[in-house]
Amino acid sequence: MDGNRPRSAVVRNRSGAWHFDQNGPVDDDWGNDYDPAQNWEADMNYQRFFEEAIDQLHAERRYRVFADLERIAGKFPRAIWRANGRAEEITVWCSNDY
Repeated sequence: MDGNRPRSAVVRNRSGAWHFDQNGPVDDDWGNDYDPAQNWEADMNYQRFFEEAIDQLHAERRYRVFADLERIAGKFPRAIWRANGRAEEITVWCSNDY
């Protein structure tokens, strides 16, 4: 790998958000042979990367957990709610299905 080429990495910015960071100049001098994938660290720990990203969502209170609901055909607004190994028939009074 050419030592003058930029190094690329996935890093956190000041607000804690992840982004792709490329250190060094980018211009047309390198032609079409530049491959950013070659600049990734060989020991990239994807498991840790995604765990930290999910932890960041939890910390920002932006991690969403959806109720496990099974609609019952022909019995609207009844549904089966599943949680903690249990199933219970419930009435869904308000819903945001999308």
